[in-house]
Amino acid sequence: MAERTTWALEMKKDLEERTAWARRLDQELQERTTWARRLDRELQQLYRKLEQIAWLRHIHPSVVSFVNRAALKVRDCRNFIRNLTSRHHFSD
Repeated sequence: MAERTTWALEMKKDLEERTAWARRLDQELQERTTWARRLDRELQQLYRKLEQIAWLRHIHPSVVSFVNRAALKVRDCRNFIRNLTSRHHFSD
């Protein structure tokens, strides 16, 4: 009986430790999700700004090329973050 009690107490302690670990992971995931959503909003704002300066197309081909590449990178980052955050559905 004493062995089973000791075993049960060890199992209880292990469960409590794993529960605490899982809660820490959940908190970290929520924090990172919030961070990723904030970055996504910032990227969307930057992308809108890039779209607003489309008049650069009439200035110089190298500027146009740079802006186009930057816009594509911003879009790729935004899509990456959207994919990352869509896997984890947490409320802010």
